[in-house]
Amino acid sequence: MSPKPDVSMERKQQILTAATRVFARRGIEASRMQEIAREAGLSVGGVYWYYQSKEEIVLGLLQSFVEKDLNLARSILQAPGSARQRLELVLMAGLDEAVQFMPVTLEVYRQSLHNTAVRSILQTFMSSYQNMFAEVLAQGIADGEFRAVNPLAAATMLIALYEGTQELSLLDPEPSRLSEMFADNLALFFDGLKK
Repeated sequence: MSPKPDVSMERKQQILTAATRVFARRGIEASRMQEIAREAGLSVGGVYWYYQSKEEIVLGLLQSFVEKDLNLARSILQAPGSARQRLELVLMAGLDEAVQFMPVTLEVYRQSLHNTAVRSILQTFMSSYQNMFAEVLAQGIADGEFRAVNPLAAATMLIALYEGTQELSLLDPEPSRLSEMFADNLALFFDGLKK
């Protein structure tokens, strides 16, 4: 008799995907493990087998998102092209998905106020982005593409522009305009870096 295949990674992803939908509908605080289990098509015991608490699900969801997002960003930022092209590509690539999950993102940010583990993951995530962006901006400065500025300060401004655009999407009656508006804002940012 052959051994059973290990489906733990598959099952964990199934639970995280279900949790994302439940959290988006109800918020993290109001969500219950029973709802996540139902959404995932599993028993409550099946969910508890992989995640001992809702907090573990939140941490797992956050860690999964961070790893996926940073890996995509690294691959784009290390590809050929000008510094501006690479930065624009990274920022535009994830915008629509980020806006779609903005309600969950705000819930996670709220969790970070009281949960040091969540705060630590978010701080590492933002710091990684800040350092990656600063490195690409420094390359652009060295190549003469941008004027001399503090790359870390410029990277922080770029992240604030991205994060702020996502937050504004919650209030925009026409979110379909968001990509166009963000592209215009990026153009203003990069125009300010021209020599």
